[in-house]
Amino acid sequence: MKTNDTIILSIKEKIIDGSENSCFNSVPINYSDLEETLKSRNYSTIKWVGGIRKSNNFIFSHALMIDIDEGETLESVTNKLKSKTINHILITSKSHLPTHHKFHIILPLDYPIYSKKSYQSLLKSTVIELDLNADKACYDWARFFYGSPDDAHYYSYFDGNNVFYDKNITCWDENTILTSSKDEKLTASKVEGKTPIYCLFHEDATPSAFIDYSKESNNHFICCKTCDNTFWKEKSISSIEDECSPFYSMGKDYWEMGLKGDIFYYSKISKEKIGILTKSCFKKGGVKEHIQYIVENKHLPTISRIDNVSDMKRNKNSFIIDYNNCIITVKHAPIEATLEDNQYVENYLKSTFGEHTNFIKKWMAIFCYTNYTNLPTLIFKGDRCGGKSTFCELLYDIFPSLSTEWRGHEGNFTYECDKKLLIVEENEESSMNQYKTLKKYSGQKYNTVHKKQKDPYMVRNNMNMILITNQHCPLFVSREEIPTNARNNQFFVYEFKALQGELKANIHNELKLRMGHYIRTTLKDVYANIDDVNKYRYSIEVPITKEEREMFQGSISALDFSIDSFLLDIVSEYEGGNKYLQKGWLPKDFGESIDNRVPNRPQIIKQLYNRGYINYPTERIQVDGGRKSCYIFKLKMIEYLNKHLKKNNKLIIFNKNQLELKNGKMAVKPVDF
Repeated sequence: MKTNDTIILSIKEKIIDGSENSCFNSVPINYSDLEETLKSRNYSTIKWVGGIRKSNNFIFSHALMIDIDEGETLESVTNKLKSKTINHILITSKSHLPTHHKFHIILPLDYPIYSKKSYQSLLKSTVIELDLNADKACYDWARFFYGSPDDAHYYSYFDGNNVFYDKNITCWDENTILTSSKDEKLTASKVEGKTPIYCLFHEDATPSAFIDYSKESNNHFICCKTCDNTFWKEKSISSIEDECSPFYSMGKDYWEMGLKGDIFYYSKISKEKIGILTKSCFKKGGVKEHIQYIVENKHLPTISRIDNVSDMKRNKNSFIIDYNNCIITVKHAPIEATLEDNQYVENYLKSTFGEHTNFIKKWMAIFCYTNYTNLPTLIFKGDRCGGKSTFCELLYDIFPSLSTEWRGHEGNFTYECDKKLLIVEENEESSMNQYKTLKKYSGQKYNTVHKKQKDPYMVRNNMNMILITNQHCPLFVSREEIPTNARNNQFFVYEFKALQGELKANIHNELKLRMGHYIRTTLKDVYANIDDVNKYRYSIEVPITKEEREMFQGSISALDFSIDSFLLDIVSEYEGGNKYLQKGWLPKDFGESIDNRVPNRPQIIKQLYNRGYINYPTERIQVDGGRKSCYIFKLKMIEYLNKHLKKNNKLIIFNKNQLELKNGKMAVKPVDF
């Protein structure tokens, strides 16, 4: 927020007599002028029809007003608001004393609210969320504050976020006045059909919004392409709608859905239980009316996906249902901001990752502020007490309901697939299956979740993985896939060194206290300065570390060992005078005489082709009166032979100038001796 940004206030001259405070003028006030205005004028964040201060004249409010008369101090409330990085203005009132703090709070909103009930509801939920001992009179729709004394204490904080309300909140009502594209004033309740309008929620020079009705939601909405948001009309919630809020119809059954703690749940429920829980079974007509309401208004043919996403703007978890596409989206809130001390976290990251600190901060920023973004897998190795687990636990704490420990391979149940962070400790580094699973999980757009006693369901892949191990070779990988470019490197491999000096037993708790504020401030800035994440295969450049090269070079399977032996046999036979090899041909029957050493020769030949050593198919070649089916050497085989023959002071006679295209691929042109 900038100090030249404005907030709309209703103001009048500073008059103490309450009966003289019925007419106000609504004006925009620069944030830089707020202190002077709050000391020299009576004011309200609410705009009224004609400026007449009455509850029924409520038009909108750009901010929440909270009055504190007891039970709080300026310091305690400032700490609460800053810990959640909420933009705010605090000013002491005329009756404030050093021993008895009394003050006013203004909390700017992301968007104005045009509904009286929604304004009151958001104000109450915010007071509860912040655990404030607020004066109940501030919930009044005609509320105003008297101007503060000239020597009042004024505090402002604009480095965080405005109070955010979910885009699906009902923030306008049927009495809201709209302006059509023809500059006509319309009452929302009288608009019929899709109608272009000037947006209510930002300064609109041209009509960038429209009002329409959704049959699926049984409600009107305003959609603005500039705000990139949809704003729903306040609905009169009947008792039946309230009573049926956790119940849904899907297929032939009825379901209960909701959040238990931070975890989304859904389970089948009978009509009888719905009747008992809604108490409709005790009413005339029984549960029939409630069932009819559920089927008509809350029916899903099926659940196509249940997506779990992070949302940095949320204070608590919630879920929304897309009835058109049968998708449930569960939105998870990050760790609370408890303590403001970014330098402590910076010092920790710098001492832990050194030259790679900026990379780690970018990884963390993208992890926090995006979903469905392809990030590199982090692989941490090193001795115990090196700090690997501390850092992983810190990442786990950012979105605990989206994080899990995982064994590193697929099982019959795949609970891990609907998480965002998977941590594998002491992985099966000798298993190629694990490497294939990691490749599969990181490459798939969708996954299927299998849970015990639940029908499988699809999720959009949002998984990011961290592997931690004490083993020298942290992961078994395909040696041929060693990365050559930081722009498309899938792994960041890093060794944690043994800690020097005294071990800080409480470092994790100290970091956790500070992490909520750090991700909302420092990492927010880091993310804002990252280039387009689509620029790189794994969102950012990933350093190819010494540890990663060692991991690839040290990964060798039984088949890799056989291939190495087979290639060395080719070198030996070449030096022994094999004419086919010396002319650039590999006989199909090569190695039959050494089958005892290399029993899986067909797999070896297949891998030599896959890895670019030989061409395919075979050709019948005559050498010294004999004729054999042969594979032709490719450039990679030539380079391999030259590398190994040099050690014996022998050079292969053909070179790159003797290559020719064969079947569209580069191959060796046979040479006559």
